[in-house]
Amino acid sequence: ADCSSVVLFDEKSPRNEPSVQLFIGCKSGDELTPLDESIVNNGEAQVIGDYSQEGIFPPHDGVRSAIIAPIMYQGRNIGLINLHSNHPDFFKSEATELIKALALQAGVALSNAQRYQSEKLSAEFVRRRADTLTRLTDVSYKLDQDLPLEQTLQTIMLGIRDSTPFRVVLVSI
Repeated sequence: ADCSSVVLFDEKSPRNEPSVQLFIGCKSGDELTPLDESIVNNGEAQVIGDYSQEGIFPPHDGVRSAIIAPIMYQGRNIGLINLHSNHPDFFKSEATELIKALALQAGVALSNAQRYQSEKLSAEFVRRRADTLTRLTDVSYKLDQDLPLEQTLQTIMLGIRDSTPFRVVLVSI
């Protein structure tokens, strides 16, 4: 191949109207071509032997043939792999099978990366929540029945301030 590109779709976009989240490669833009949309809809890789013979506009100047493969995971199209050649009929069936296998592996890897990020965010939330609860528990241990009301309220306010994102705590009696 003379050039290539990878398109990743926003996971929150509807299945039938994917929006481009990330584009890396030889062609710029965030719009899918009609050929890309067709591949997204049918979920099958396609080989274009010669753009000029098939009456399809090439993605950019100089491209004569291409392989476009969907990146699928659990029946959902999460992106596209595009390989372009400046020569007609450049891609043989072996190359097509290899690109399909790579696209399948890319789908699994991308899904794993997204799940990892999600789990990492969840773990951070749980850690912050546990830290907040620990700080509030520490405040309850500092409270004593013999403390004057003003000092008790001061201890509670400091505990709230130290265990939450609030920098100012007001108490009205």
